[in-house]
Parts: sequence; structure tokens; C-alpha cells
Amino acid sequence: SVCFADRAPVYKPKILNGKDRLWFFFSYSAEKIRQFQPLTGTVPTGAERSGQFASTILDPLSGQPFPGNKIPTNRLDPVAQKLLGLWPSANTTGRGFNFTSADSVLRQDNHQIILKLDLRASDTDHWSGRVMRSVNPLVSVNAISAFGRQDFQGSWDASITNTHTFQSRIVNDVTVSMIRLLQVRGATDTFPNFSAGLGIPG
Repeated sequence: SVCFADRAPVYKPKILNGKDRLWFFFSYSAEKIRQFQPLTGTVPTGAERSGQFASTILDPLSGQPFPGNKIPTNRLDPVAQKLLGLWPSANTTGRGFNFTSADSVLRQDNHQIILKLDLRASDTDHWSGRVMRSVNPLVSVNAISAFGRQDFQGSWDASITNTHTFQSRIVNDVTVSMIRLLQVRGATDTFPNFSAGLGIPG
């Protein structure tokens, strides 16, 4: 992670001397996360890929079991056969799972920028304005790395505050703020034209 911050008076020779009157603050932080996460899952076995199952499989057309619990090759759905190519082969045995990932890595890049201005207009008036920009994507790691996803998430946060002192015991503080959160579902480059490539109409 990286973080940088600075606060200083605004000064422009012969134009503006903000000493004791006008200050700016700037901050930038970045965080890069790379974390290996060994995950487990369930994938079709070699026998299941060929249509052979251990339990009884009924023919949806006749309602009768397939002989030997094996679906004939000519009855295997073409979309299902294409989907099988996305799943890796089983590589382990366990209670409820038969696959352990070797490349499930959380990759997340977070960024934040803050800009703030403070103005002492007079002894009784103080103005402050702030703009903050954050980018924190939503990352989902899957045991099958091809099915991991990353959705963009970013926000804008802006505010203006005025603090006015009327008397020693009367102070008015007014703040106007705006927050905008944007989330965009990520388009994957792993499966371009996913549904069309599988032959799913519409």
C-alpha cells in the first residue's frame, strides 16, 4: 500500500497570500492486494463427462431409467458439452468436493484521492470544501479461476461547510453534501459472446 498526504497554505506571488487564511489539503492512497486463496469445489468426474452416472438417471422422454445409468452420446445436450470445457478435471478427493484450486488469487486494487480547501474569510466566518474519489472494486474469487469476477465500484463524495460565529455562545454550522456510488457489473474477457458461443438463443 502507498499513502501520501500534505497540507499547506495557498500562495501565489503578487496575487494571493493565503497564509493564515487559505489552506489546501491533498491525500492519495493506493492498496494492491494479491492473496492466494486455496478453494475447493465440485466438478464433473471423467465418467460423468461421458454420460455415466452412479445413480439412476431417468430418460425425460420415456420416464424410464437409461440402461446402465449411462446417457447415450447422441442424447447429450450440445450446450452442456460446451459447458464441460469450462470445468477443470477432478484433482482431489474429499467430503463433498473433488477439486482444489491451484491458482485462485484475490487481485484487488483500491485507490482514494482527497482534496480539501479551508478558507478563513473573517474571524467569524470559516468555509471548508472537500472532494473525495474512491475506487474499490468488488472481487469474487472462485475455485475455478475462469469463473472469478470483478465488478467496478467507485464513489464521489463532495461537501461544502460554513461555520459562522454570531456571538460567543451562538455558532451556526451548515453543511451541504453529495455522495454518488457507482457499481458496474464487470464484463469478462474470458468468455466473449458467452451465450452465443454456447448456442443459447436470445
